[in-house]
Amino acid sequence: MQRKLLTGKVRVSPSPYVNYGTSFVPEKEKALEWKDYVSMVYSSDADALSHWPNEYKEVALEYLKTSMHMVKKIVKILIEKLGVTLEDSKLDGLIGLKMVNMNYCPTCPNPELTVGVGRHSDMGTLTVLLQDGIGG
Repeated sequence: MQRKLLTGKVRVSPSPYVNYGTSFVPEKEKALEWKDYVSMVYSSDADALSHWPNEYKEVALEYLKTSMHMVKKIVKILIEKLGVTLEDSKLDGLIGLKMVNMNYCPTCPNPELTVGVGRHSDMGTLTVLLQDGIGG
């Protein structure tokens, strides 16, 4: 299913667990976001293995699980520093939605016209970023 967002950007949703698309919309932007992206929602291992793209679902799931150990430790420490005792069983509810987002920014023939990934705010409480060697 292809959806045109209010921004004019196109997002494709092959399932409720995966969205992919492009941010390249020259008719709507002065400085172009030169990227393609895929966003994968996690609800269970079974859903991830069934619906996430075959090319990288296993490594993305491993990254998510490894990151979640770190996120749980950070959230638990922050909560304890606030003087709040939190049962481990309630930690997942506090963390909420789990997603893996990947951006691909290919080499642009006119880099002076692009911004790569533009200014934005991540929607989650914590973002775990795996930075490549390019920076930004």
